[in-house]
Amino acid sequence: MFQFKRRGHAAPTDRYVVLSRLGEGGAALVSRSFDRSLCRIVAVKALKENLAAPDLARRTLTREGRPVGYLDHPGIAPIYDHYVKAPDLPCYAMKLVEGKTLSDHLGFRPGKGGRTLPVAEAVGLLLHVGQTLAYAHDRGVIHLDLKPDNVMLGPYGEVLLMDWGNARLVDPVPYRAHLGANATPEDVALLVEEPPDLLSGTPEFMSPEQTCTPRDRLSPSSDIFSSATLFFVMLTGTLPFHGKNVEALLASIRESDAPPLRELNPEVPPRLAAIVAKMLEKDVSTRYATFHEVLEDLRTYQEAGEGFPVQHLQPGEVLFQEGDDGHAAYLVVTGQVEVLKAGPDGEQRLAVLAPGEVVGELAILTREPRSATVRALTETTLRVMDRTAVERELEKIPPWVGTMVSTLAERFLGLNEKLVRRPQEGP
Repeated sequence: MFQFKRRGHAAPTDRYVVLSRLGEGGAALVSRSFDRSLCRIVAVKALKENLAAPDLARRTLTREGRPVGYLDHPGIAPIYDHYVKAPDLPCYAMKLVEGKTLSDHLGFRPGKGGRTLPVAEAVGLLLHVGQTLAYAHDRGVIHLDLKPDNVMLGPYGEVLLMDWGNARLVDPVPYRAHLGANATPEDVALLVEEPPDLLSGTPEFMSPEQTCTPRDRLSPSSDIFSSATLFFVMLTGTLPFHGKNVEALLASIRESDAPPLRELNPEVPPRLAAIVAKMLEKDVSTRYATFHEVLEDLRTYQEAGEGFPVQHLQPGEVLFQEGDDGHAAYLVVTGQVEVLKAGPDGEQRLAVLAPGEVVGELAILTREPRSATVRALTETTLRVMDRTAVERELEKIPPWVGTMVSTLAERFLGLNEKLVRRPQEGP
């Protein structure tokens, strides 16, 4: 049987002064406390007294603190101190993270869903979480409990991954190198050894293998799948997998495909939807192998200009007038717009454009003034692609392709003019 060793120092009873309670779990209390020694506000997690299995609870609390003490990254709230208070109860003091959880930001609750984030915001949050996980994975640690409740958003753009109590050391080599000659075999064993048949985590966000595979056989790929579920929630407001009970939910995660992302949110670009689909592959061998690969594809996606801002129009609102400078093209995301041209018999409608169609591209490619007026027929959302971004994209392709695109644009512009000038034909 595991025997708990007191490794923390005995803290002076008046160093950490409890100010208020922040939360409570089955075995521990978390409080907002004042550190009298360093004059700062911290969070203190302390084991409860009179627990049914005190040795197991002490081991669990120590295991939770060890990965956080080992990992030093801006996306992980650091532990400041580990100590023991009477009667032989371990505690640790850590950075108090002010802000709100991603669950609160989304208004998300399992079974009830939440709001959808703008694509650019969701991608930014996944990049933050992914960078933290890539760092942890490089050091042999997997989180295994990724969910909106465990992502904290600070008031100055901080994104922190919390609650490493379910984390596992899958590769002890970096940890041993980190500890050097300062640690005993028991120190490493505390993070490596665990019941081989233990399954743990939050069911809605588990990977397929996490639902049926012992923890000692899981890999960083499990965190990639769970991150994709988290990302799916940010982009759609709902979970990709459902079940009437836990057993049905876990079976769905193992056996069912997630619904097409763009059917739930048409604003998600195809390239981004493909990244999410690869993260959600059931087969580990076809999923991303490392978070570095995910981050590389996300950055390529961002650099490709698919994260352009959006503009909203009300019915009757004019997007641009004929003769205006053409500084941007627009992709219709939702709604409809009409294209109008002044002709001999007054204003004529040239076209009605629906979601997926582009308007205004001729002017930014030819550098000519707008050749028509565009007005919203319904409440409309458009993605804005400014001239600088489009020209930057053209610079990525061979010069002859860019010349061909510009030439075609000029020819289409001339064709439009001829069609408008052509006399009306009778029936």
